[in-house]
Amino acid sequence: MRQRDISDTCDELIELTETWSLCNDDIYRIANQLLSLAFAVKYFGNDTLRSRVWRVCVSFYAELEALGEQVEQRPNFNYDCVYLLLHRTLDTSSKTDENEDVLVEEDKSTMFSICPISRRPITYPVSQRFSHGEDSCEHVFDNSSITELLRSSNSSSVDCPVAACTKKVYKSRLHRDWESVHWRRHQDYVKTVESAKALFNKGALYL
Repeated sequence: MRQRDISDTCDELIELTETWSLCNDDIYRIANQLLSLAFAVKYFGNDTLRSRVWRVCVSFYAELEALGEQVEQRPNFNYDCVYLLLHRTLDTSSKTDENEDVLVEEDKSTMFSICPISRRPITYPVSQRFSHGEDSCEHVFDNSSITELLRSSNSSSVDCPVAACTKKVYKSRLHRDWESVHWRRHQDYVKTVESAKALFNKGALYL
């Protein structure tokens, strides 16, 4: 093969690689949007919307399966882990019973609202829940707090700062925690509605 042919072939391979890199970026963005939408529907939607979004997710993952190894896995976003989360969140046939839901919500009031590092309200929640790693903890942190902890340790990972947790936090596996985002929005919505009702009832007393 001549040098010119080799050069042309290399250019073609580079172009193909760049194209697939852009394609993988789009796949990642779509998956993120679906994940965010799934949790939005969980807290603000109904079973009909859940089923509709779940069908979209099933179609999306069928396309991913067809692409096979061309889909790039990311340290902080494993598509298999995300699929399981989507399934548990959206598939109405796998819903938990009412008592279990209550317990889960009680845990979330602590897990999603206060950063275990700063002990202050979480403003930008991140976790490792969407990554693949048995040694990764699933606690939610405020991004600035965990970033500072990793920076001060001068390491790419630290032991989880939550007492009794034996797992680790990896810088490369942190990702915005979409469930925490929409849980917080739902809590704000509930508080707004309750305040409006209280004001209405207070005004009604004077009528």
